[in-house]
Amino acid sequence: MMRMNGFVAAVMVVLLPVIWMGCAAYVSREARRTFEKCTGMFTVTVFPVNILKGFTLVDHDVEVADQLARFLMDEQIADASVTGEAAIYTVKKSVSQPAVMKNSAVAFAAIVKERQISTQYALLVEIMFNHRETVVRGVHIYLVDSQGRVAMIGLNNSHWEEYKAVMPRDRQGGYQVAIRMLRRLCKRD
Repeated sequence: MMRMNGFVAAVMVVLLPVIWMGCAAYVSREARRTFEKCTGMFTVTVFPVNILKGFTLVDHDVEVADQLARFLMDEQIADASVTGEAAIYTVKKSVSQPAVMKNSAVAFAAIVKERQISTQYALLVEIMFNHRETVVRGVHIYLVDSQGRVAMIGLNNSHWEEYKAVMPRDRQGGYQVAIRMLRRLCKRD
């Protein structure tokens, strides 16, 4: 009986974030549909990558943001530009990555709306580390439209193939997970 409960718990850990992301109430249906219908390249402002140690926002990495912008342009996903202005907000302390993501997505959307970006979208990547910044616990992606509506989110951690392919331990490992996520999430047919 104990094994079955462990199995069920393991399945729920993997499936709940997937189910949750598909029906997250804070993701705008209209913005998501518009993004999904987009063909070809879109324009995007890439914000400095937020580095979290535990639940504390400790740094904003412009170098990794520059790499993300180059990747988006090289892959012909987006015409990307990087802003030096970081997205600063309080990170929600929670045992649930989806709860952390909800807080971050809503806060980032408000920042984008206030700053009135000139591109179609704004992109923020969060890399969540342990307290010593020696193990990546998760990579989160937020795409917000120019009106400040969340169009897409992405969560990746040790349960996902993209994470397992990299086994990230540092910021560059987090970047490698993020580009794999962006390839999948921004795929155009």
